[in-house]
Amino acid sequence: MRISTIATALLALAIPACAFADPAGTFDLRGTNSDSKQDYTGTVRVTRTGETYRVVWDIANQQITGTGVGLKIVDGQVVMGPASEDDVGISIAYGSGDSYGTVVYFEQPDGRWHGIWAYNGWDHIATEDWSPRNRTVVAKKEEKVDKQIKSFKTQGELSAPMPIKVGPKS
Repeated sequence: MRISTIATALLALAIPACAFADPAGTFDLRGTNSDSKQDYTGTVRVTRTGETYRVVWDIANQQITGTGVGLKIVDGQVVMGPASEDDVGISIAYGSGDSYGTVVYFEQPDGRWHGIWAYNGWDHIATEDWSPRNRTVVAKKEEKVDKQIKSFKTQGELSAPMPIKVGPKS
């Protein structure tokens, strides 16, 4: 009986440790269009579909779809690859009607996903944040992200990709 109790306790500790990243899920979103300076809200659903992600935004009764690939930090380097529950970032090509663009998100220590995006032909960027729905943010997430940032910073002149800071053009 005591061994099964210990095994159950260890399993309970291991499950949250596996829930650190993974952009798959449903999120509330908030963003700002850089051209109009208008804020917007909506929802986004991210589904892992084999080696890619299918992303569907619902904003102001408009649906925008995209396909993404995963981003990880491996040995201090950002690595793109097949979609995985270990991803701490996602790069997406998206479109709606005749408009298309690109966006990159990275998971933040508080569980949000922060991204910068632009439509084809723009000379500026906009920002968007996703807040997880129906998902418990695990406190140890901050430890993992901090460790990845420290690893990334020690690799030379590169700076950490999280949090993404958008500043004025130089």
